[in-house]
Amino acid sequence: MTMRYFQKHLLVCAAIASLLAGTGFAQEPKPASPAQPAATPLAAKPGDSADKIVENFFALLTKDQVDQAYDYLTAGTKIAERLDEVADLKVKTREAIRICGDIKGYELLNIQNAGTHLMRATYVSLGKSFPLRWKFYFYKGDTIWKLIDIRIDDGLANMFDENKAPEETGTAR
Repeated sequence: MTMRYFQKHLLVCAAIASLLAGTGFAQEPKPASPAQPAATPLAAKPGDSADKIVENFFALLTKDQVDQAYDYLTAGTKIAERLDEVADLKVKTREAIRICGDIKGYELLNIQNAGTHLMRATYVSLGKSFPLRWKFYFYKGDTIWKLIDIRIDDGLANMFDENKAPEETGTAR
């Protein structure tokens, strides 16, 4: 494989991922894609930890069940009420997976808390050709963690900067 070939495909993946990165749930809706094959849906259980929610989300994505993955991830959240925006996110995720390769697994990069009720969990999905970075923002109102935002991108260089120890980045914790 030549470097030009690799760069061309990385740019295509970057273009799709940049579309995903802007998904702050304020984009024009696109038509929903056809339903995925029926599967045993995972039932969100009250009190599921944020890591369990993400684990189940990625388990569905690795089975190419994008609709079910987002339905599970957003169940019981305000995000789920924005049907057009969730449909758009599903379409963009399918396209990113098509370009970057089927998701074969995932890894936790870091967890950052802002107090005791707000957290960001950053993961990388392991696509056949390229990784994607997923930032899940969770809020715990009373006792349950709920997704309040999700950001997806292919910021490979930023993945390394984000994981540096505080003394490497010049900031203290």
